Amino acid sequence: MTGTAGKRETRASAQWFPVVWRLSARLFQTSWEDLVGDPAAASYCLREGLRLFCGDYLLAWFDPAWEAEALGTKVERGPLGEVIRFKTLGSPAPAGSPDQWVSSFPIRHVLGVTERLQREVGSRTRVVGYLTGLRTLSTYVTGPDHTVERLEPLAQLACQIAQAYGEAGVRAVAVFEEEPLDEARWVHALEPVLNLCNYFGQEVFFFAFHPLPDLVRRVLRRHGARWMVHPGSNEPSLVVWQVDGLEKTDLAQRALDQNNMVVTSWDVPPDADPSVIRAVGRRLGKVLEP
Repeated sequence: MTGTAGKRETRASAQWFPVVWRLSARLFQTSWEDLVGDPAAASYCLREGLRLFCGDYLLAWFDPAWEAEALGTKVERGPLGEVIRFKTLGSPAPAGSPDQWVSSFPIRHVLGVTERLQREVGSRTRVVGYLTGLRTLSTYVTGPDHTVERLEPLAQLACQIAQAYGEAGVRAVAVFEEEPLDEARWVHALEPVLNLCNYFGQEVFFFAFHPLPDLVRRVLRRHGARWMVHPGSNEPSLVVWQVDGLEKTDLAQRALDQNNMVVTSWDVPPDADPSVIRAVGRRLGKVLEP
């Protein structure tokens, strides 16, 4: 690894993906205004978080409302960008085209931060591009009245972002879905996005805040999602560390087994004890060289 992210020596084959976006911002005193206004500041705090927690994967952004803001949703936020309340567009479809949306400030900024990290962290680390799940995005844009027609422009926007990640050389993409997925149509709508990720050879993570039904998991698997992270996950070679019990839960011994992926179940809360997360990296053999 090059630059300020430091050098790492890996002594175990298990891969470590700590989602520590807001925790890194807090630890390195980076405000939301700096995160969204200064790509260098955003990149610095995320690289230093990678260095501290010795991850193999680095999530470049974490915000379920950033695409919705690009489409016109009004969002009120807390000190680290957490969504306090929002006002949907309330229209059948957002105005404009995917080409116009992807050139708007929120999306240009996130793509810029992601591309910057891709250049700065070196080849040992996989930078992970962020996408909001379509049902969550639909909730932020048009409210709880979800229809297939309303999903189509949102899926087109997600395709534009995924293509931008691929063209920038980003080697992994993570989809974060806060809403329950009780129907397969939510993931069928993602098929073009996942096809693009497959075309660019990107590793796909699908994070779900709620348990995923068997049918939804099968559809995701068929469309190319490699890792499905959700409550009760029992995927082969995947060890999920639940963020709501970080200090109470010890990793199973199988986390050290060959070819396993160890990942936090969601973004680690910003008030979490960083030594607990750092200890996991050490246990997995991820040691930061001085």
